[in-house]
Amino acid sequence: MWNRKWSAWLSPEPTGDPGRDRNARTLQFSCILLACAIGAVAVMDFLGQGPQETHLLASAVVGLVAAAALNRAGKSDWAARTAFVAVLLTATLLVFQARDGFRSHAMLIFPGLLLISLMLLDRASYLTTASIVLVVVALLGIAERRHLTRAIPRVRSSTTYESIFFVDLHLLVIAIIGSRIARDVQRNVFDLRASVDHLSAANLELVHIKEHLQESEERLKSAQRLTHVGSWHCDLETYRVACSEECKRIFGQIDEYSPTLQEMLQIVAPRDRERVTAEIHGGIENGCGCSTEFQIARPNGDLRTITFTSQVLLHESGSPGHIFGACQDITEARRAQEAVFARQKLETVGTLANGIAHDFNNLLGAVLSQAELALSELASGARPERELKTICSVAMTGSEIVRQLMIFSGQDRAAPESVNVADTIAGMAELLRFSVSKRVALHTELAPNLPDVRATAAQIRQVVMNLVMNASEASGDAGGMVRLTLRRTSVGADRPGWIPEDLAPGNYLQLEVADTGKGMTSETQARVFDPFFTTKPLGHGLGLAVVSGVVRDLAGAIHLISEPGMGTTFRILLPCLGSSSAPAQEPDAHQAAPGEKNLATVLVVEDEETLRTAVAKVLRKSGLSVLEAADGTEALEAIQASHSIDVLLLDVTLPGAPSRDVLAEARRLRPGLRVIVTSAYGRETAAGSLEQEVEQFIRKPYSLRDLLGLIRQSLA
Repeated sequence: MWNRKWSAWLSPEPTGDPGRDRNARTLQFSCILLACAIGAVAVMDFLGQGPQETHLLASAVVGLVAAAALNRAGKSDWAARTAFVAVLLTATLLVFQARDGFRSHAMLIFPGLLLISLMLLDRASYLTTASIVLVVVALLGIAERRHLTRAIPRVRSSTTYESIFFVDLHLLVIAIIGSRIARDVQRNVFDLRASVDHLSAANLELVHIKEHLQESEERLKSAQRLTHVGSWHCDLETYRVACSEECKRIFGQIDEYSPTLQEMLQIVAPRDRERVTAEIHGGIENGCGCSTEFQIARPNGDLRTITFTSQVLLHESGSPGHIFGACQDITEARRAQEAVFARQKLETVGTLANGIAHDFNNLLGAVLSQAELALSELASGARPERELKTICSVAMTGSEIVRQLMIFSGQDRAAPESVNVADTIAGMAELLRFSVSKRVALHTELAPNLPDVRATAAQIRQVVMNLVMNASEASGDAGGMVRLTLRRTSVGADRPGWIPEDLAPGNYLQLEVADTGKGMTSETQARVFDPFFTTKPLGHGLGLAVVSGVVRDLAGAIHLISEPGMGTTFRILLPCLGSSSAPAQEPDAHQAAPGEKNLATVLVVEDEETLRTAVAKVLRKSGLSVLEAADGTEALEAIQASHSIDVLLLDVTLPGAPSRDVLAEARRLRPGLRVIVTSAYGRETAAGSLEQEVEQFIRKPYSLRDLLGLIRQSLA
């Protein structure tokens, strides 16, 4: 307790300035030490010779204690001045009152005054106080010399001017040394304060920088958390990976997660791991990093989809030193995208169903009207050959629509071939006339001897049907005219502005469909080729989006010309294959060839009774022997029987025994049997179902003429 109180007296109130506080403590110590020393002299003087100088010494002690109190309160400048004045007055009075005059206590006190004034640390103040001390000492010496002091009675003082000069000279030397010390100390203090201020400013700047860094780090963490983006860094010497908080959250790992690069790759889903590992190591070797997308498996089994980007930092030698990058959790975005795709698929199916229903209603209407017309012709005794051919053409058109639908759904692929566009359009003439509005006149202008294009007949029919139907509906109830023209043109360096620059030079077929309808605004023209876009209350297939896609697949170009109230023209360019081809005259395959009667037996395996009956009847009329099987089980029984079979016509989809078992049994028991496979799907799909190579194939729906020709070819 006592030590704490005494320490409080020795430790004045701090000011925040380390140098100033240190000097204040020294001043406090000096005041207390001088007070104790003068107090001890006062006590000894009182006990030894009487209280002649005791009251003067006591006044000095009081002044020093007061100075110590001021210093403890933080007023060190005033404390030093108070101590100086108290000691100076006491020393002056002692000289006048001392019994031995100038050689008394004052000789010991005046150097102490210089010491106290040195504690001020202000050179100007120190010089002032030192000058006062020197002047007072000189005046006291002169007073002693003039017998103005109370020296020893009846004893003349031996003080001379030389001794006064020597004393003042010694004190002056001490004062000069003290002045130099004060100057050096003051400069040191100034330098120290400047250094402290500089360090304080630097420290404050570091604090601000630290705060800014912390704020930036927090903003970065917030941005990473909001965008689900994490960062990571890998030292290629240790292959240790440092991950950010968001990166650990994406990976589903704990805060202490610090894996090697190989350990980090273990969280990649097994199906992606080999690919991702190769891409990352390839990026390190090439020094260019990588960018990829894959799935990861969290420790709880949750699968997340992330994008992963990395860059490589090279050493001065050019070798890879570090790799860093970012990863983003895009699971929710991918799920939302899949949901949008699913919704678009449903919309596509609905739109496509409306279009298919529309097209098939037109086809069924054409079949029904032609069938009724054929029946009326039969009733009158005429031959309805034209009507029946029209029904066959409409049926084939319907099959092409179904095939296109299967291609769209991914169940089949269309193989491009050499197609005569003019013949294809001519074959659609009747169907087109039945499809357009009764108030619209359809005019076709097909140039002769046009070259073929590489496409499928279904693609050409779809383009023509969509454009003609669109032109008919654009005319509305007011009626009008639709003009369909086909001619040959050339594209060279000097080409019209509507033809794209990347279209290869050469010969092209120009298909043009123009109407006199209401036309389109610029806004409608900008979206007319967008999927699912329509200006009609009900959609019709995929419309002009399919037309644009087909033209693009055929390496062609499409151009739209339209103004409101001025009609619309679609102009299409399709690259030519070569010279024109004229259709060859086909013989009537329904008639038997000479000498062909009963030369071969055909096993027809077909579960559709109407089709099976028609095929069998035509084959018998052609002189062939026919066996029929309605399912796979009956087909196996016929194959295992003893009668001869030369050709097997096998449908892929059968009830009973599967068609692949029928084919396997036929090839096992009858190695030389010719097999013709038929299906509504394509050749590749049929081969996949049968799990065997398909040598001869005819696709449903087929014409009986084509079937008979294929059978004759296989028998030959």
